Amino acid sequence: MQKHTKHFSIVFAVILLLFAGCQSGNESDQKTYQSWSAYKGDEHSSSYSSLDQINLSNVSQLENAWTFQMSDIRDGEDPVSSQSNPIIIDGVMYANSGKQTVYAIDAVTGEEIWSCKTLEEGQPSAASREVSYWESGDDQRILYSAGNSLLAIDAKTGKIIPSFGTNGRVNLNEGVRDEPENISVTLTTPGRIFKDLIIIGSRLPDFYGAPPGYIRAYHCKTGELVWTFHTIPHPGEPGYETWPPDAYKYAGGVNCWAGMSIDSERGMVFLALGSPSYDFYGADRIGENLYGS
Repeated sequence: MQKHTKHFSIVFAVILLLFAGCQSGNESDQKTYQSWSAYKGDEHSSSYSSLDQINLSNVSQLENAWTFQMSDIRDGEDPVSSQSNPIIIDGVMYANSGKQTVYAIDAVTGEEIWSCKTLEEGQPSAASREVSYWESGDDQRILYSAGNSLLAIDAKTGKIIPSFGTNGRVNLNEGVRDEPENISVTLTTPGRIFKDLIIIGSRLPDFYGAPPGYIRAYHCKTGELVWTFHTIPHPGEPGYETWPPDAYKYAGGVNCWAGMSIDSERGMVFLALGSPSYDFYGADRIGENLYGS
């Protein structure tokens, strides 16, 4: 069943044009961009910092302060690509390796605080750019995807939190098609935190029979699925008429793999969606195919 939360909208294919030269640079605006607590800097994906200790006059004088060797990547092994965009919370850097081990690192000294291997036996590994951080009082968590799972890690200890989902994990294959064991849903970029929700897209194959790229929101504390937006509309939903009547049963893709932006004040998430699958053949899905690109 599709669930909805009030005061929350989804807006597709939005391009935000930021004209920095046209904005007045007051002190409160500058303070907004002095942390890196989320993927790409903040919930807006601004990829911008107003910190000015390092600037054009001294950048050429920088020296290496520390180097961190991820312990799951050893000398002599084949290289593993790491696409992690680390975040920093209260002086602690959180990052993931190409083998999907999550690390907490002292941002001043480069010393490891803890590490957490997240892949279970037989789970597929995928390129990962992400960790997400959520807190409520003393409850501080890293939300991370490994293989086909979304999991919660205690940000203080590095231990997987067993009360989240089932034994600390949510199976992302479930709730998409009738046979979750025959599909594979993973994440490339992190979900976005909105209040007590983590909103996620998906990384999917583009071939025929691929699963649909629904947008889903899970509760950060329990792992409960709170709502689902069908990017391939079901009967009675807006856009259903732009597909063949039974397309929602077999069509796939239309997923958000590149990341999202949140506007907390208006309760909106901005995201772009990919093409339906099979991406080079559409004779079995005549129509505009909302909300595919």
